[in-house]
Amino acid sequence: DIPVPGTNIESALAKARESFKIKNQDSKILIIFTDGESLAGQPLEAAKQAADLGVRIYTVGIGTGEGDPIPLKDRQGNILKYKKDKNSKIILSKLNEGLLKQIALTTKGTFYLANSKQIIFEKLYKDISELEKKELAEKIYKKHKDRYQLFLLVAFLLLCTAWGMEKV
Repeated sequence: DIPVPGTNIESALAKARESFKIKNQDSKILIIFTDGESLAGQPLEAAKQAADLGVRIYTVGIGTGEGDPIPLKDRQGNILKYKKDKNSKIILSKLNEGLLKQIALTTKGTFYLANSKQIIFEKLYKDISELEKKELAEKIYKKHKDRYQLFLLVAFLLLCTAWGMEKV
């Protein structure tokens, strides 16, 4: 199903931008779990386009900079062998931490290094929930309406009435 093997972050961001074009959508948050090895496209340009739409991207880096072999597993999750290239050499997936940090920074998101599933999910939840509270507080502030005009009119009429009574 995949014409070019490997990661295409630009394609994933393009698909996400399409789904975020829905109107009346307050928060636009995208979480990407990847090694960051973008083998096709221009992911930073795609991140800039997402930022223009107000999408905030949180990136979670999986793997190491040295690289890890890609396991092929059976249905029970047991490792059968490791993925190999055309020359029967084991393929290593290397973490591109710099790219993932740039994508997150471009969209005002955050980069996380996946070293413990529990910690990453807790941090993501905390960041996103704080973001939601901040946006809600901003909206409440924006709904402020000045209501002094009615009291000013009543005071002015009373002042005119008092001034008129003084003349009589």
